[in-house]
Amino acid sequence: MGFIPILLTLAGFILLFGMVVSYSINQKKEQYKTALLTLQKNLGVKPSHDTMEIVMLEKEIQGLLDTDHPDTNSAKRQIGHIKLLKHQYNQLIQTKPYSLIAKLTGHRPI
Repeated sequence: MGFIPILLTLAGFILLFGMVVSYSINQKKEQYKTALLTLQKNLGVKPSHDTMEIVMLEKEIQGLLDTDHPDTNSAKRQIGHIKLLKHQYNQLIQTKPYSLIAKLTGHRPI
């Protein structure tokens, strides 16, 4: 009888840890998507359905920057912030305890 409370406590800890990690990963992905959509709206680029594709957006933004768009410095700063968020997300799902939860919940690198 003494092992049942210990096992229930351990199972509860693992469940709560998984929930917190999953929430953290989802928040990081939402920050990335929000920053990407904000940049698209600021530059007047048509928002694409696949918001995770930053390569196509960078090409469109580079075309706008080459034409001396008025918000050049701001756009470059926002692109840097978006790349940082992407790197942080990818690092988060690759670290050892979080990678197991990321695989179980189906998170993939951006």
